[in-house]
Amino acid sequence: SLVDGGRLLISELNCTSCHKVEGDADPLRDKQAPVLDLIGERARPEWIRSFLKQPHVTKPGTTMPDLLGGMPEGDRDAAMEALTHFLA
Repeated sequence: SLVDGGRLLISELNCTSCHKVEGDADPLRDKQAPVLDLIGERARPEWIRSFLKQPHVTKPGTTMPDLLGGMPEGDRDAAMEALTHFLA
């Protein structure tokens, strides 16, 4: 079913480690989320921009989906800049 497929996708991408889930989805939480405390002190802004733009190229094997990939280029660039300054 679509629900089962969605649960499998959420589990495989480990979305619940970073994103709050309500309801009975907690059993899907089986991986540790990345520690982003003080990420701006540990990662250069250029790397953060690169990761947000192409997560799978910048960090092969990451489970982070390319969330900005479907946005128009100008909107994607603005979102990357906003996130980079927020995290720095």
